[in-house]
Amino acid sequence: MNRLLVSLVAVLTPALAFAQLNFPGGNVPAGTTWGVPGLSQTVTLNGDVTIPAGVTLTILPGTTITAAATDNIMRAGGTNLVDLFVEGSLVVQEMAGQESTFTGPTSGAASWGGFIVSAGATVQAGSTRFQRMSQGLRATSATLTLNNVTFSTSTACLSVAGTGTTTTIAGSTFAGCATPALTVSGSTVNVSSSIIRDTTNTTAAVNVSAGTVTIDRSTLAYNAGIGVLSSCGSTGSISVTNSI
Repeated sequence: MNRLLVSLVAVLTPALAFAQLNFPGGNVPAGTTWGVPGLSQTVTLNGDVTIPAGVTLTILPGTTITAAATDNIMRAGGTNLVDLFVEGSLVVQEMAGQESTFTGPTSGAASWGGFIVSAGATVQAGSTRFQRMSQGLRATSATLTLNNVTFSTSTACLSVAGTGTTTTIAGSTFAGCATPALTVSGSTVNVSSSIIRDTTNTTAAVNVSAGTVTIDRSTLAYNAGIGVLSSCGSTGSISVTNSI
């Protein structure tokens, strides 16, 4: 019996230890992958993280990325909380039944900063939950491909600005955002088969001041303000089809 117990500890301990990772902050090295196949790894970010231009950070399905309560490495342009800067590429791999999560250290709606996605950068995420962000995911002249993702319990959710790029959102949910769930002030944004609900902002669930926005086969419901607010005039356009 004792031999069996020792053998099991020897086999399981390395895997369990590897399932927990603390990243101090700073630049992500080239070729970095977070996550362990077959394990639900938790990665704790102890300071602002930067994915440099030309570098790809890959997140395997089922991984939880948690920002620490204290930002030990603060970068200009972020908040006083932990932020994730994307200047290269962030890829969150999708697998049915294995959702990845970006979250904060507490249950509050603003317990970590969120994402700052720079011009020329890319974010590709599937089966991913973004939650508890104070500033949300902010992208300027970047390319976003979001499939089956959820933005929830955040002060801000998704903001898209700039020119010359496309954000594609499919099969996704925005729930309980305190500011407009989707704010667009430039670029092209295509939303399909998605739900935007329970936005507590009393102005609008979707606020468009510039750019081209298409919303198709989607539902906007139970929001405190109007569904879509446009102030873009001649600087943009909005098309809403087959939606309620």
